[in-house]
Amino acid sequence: MKHLLFSTGNTQKVAMGTTVCKEYGVKLVQKDLAVDEVQSEDSEYVAKKKAEAAFALAKEPVIISDDSWALLGLNGFPGTYAKSVNTWFKPEDYLRLLQSIDNRSSLFTQILVYQDENQQKLFKNETIGTALHTARGKSGSTIQKIISFEPDGRTIAEKLDDGSYFSGATTLDVWHDFAKWFTQEHNT
Repeated sequence: MKHLLFSTGNTQKVAMGTTVCKEYGVKLVQKDLAVDEVQSEDSEYVAKKKAEAAFALAKEPVIISDDSWALLGLNGFPGTYAKSVNTWFKPEDYLRLLQSIDNRSSLFTQILVYQDENQQKLFKNETIGTALHTARGKSGSTIQKIISFEPDGRTIAEKLDDGSYFSGATTLDVWHDFAKWFTQEHNT
């Protein structure tokens, strides 16, 4: 089994990556590196810089994951700043901002970046969702309590609560893309 360092402190991201990568014979070794993230509204730029910094600290090949959440009726807020905003906001704060907004569409962007001494490779997935009118669920981040990717309206938090989030989730697609590439690239 191939081993690869995964720089993150986010247990949900570790679970997602591990779920997929083990299917491809890749074992992710989680390490929470103290990476200073650049601030920018360009999610690809943020992720690439994060991967470069993680590789510089680890001095070995690494994969990073960076997410952004765009509430389209709020002109893309919170975007790349979602991690920080989620520490300040409660679900009700998002709901208040959206109260008089008709467009409740959301765009969840996941970016993985592989970095080694010779190359940097970016993988990206976007998932459309809807910001609901009430918060539901206990697990996950603040914004995950108000967003649904499901026709039945279940929030991401509710799916995390009952353990069904990883079952066929389109949010795993980016990990499949990465794992296929990684195993082909490192087929030795």
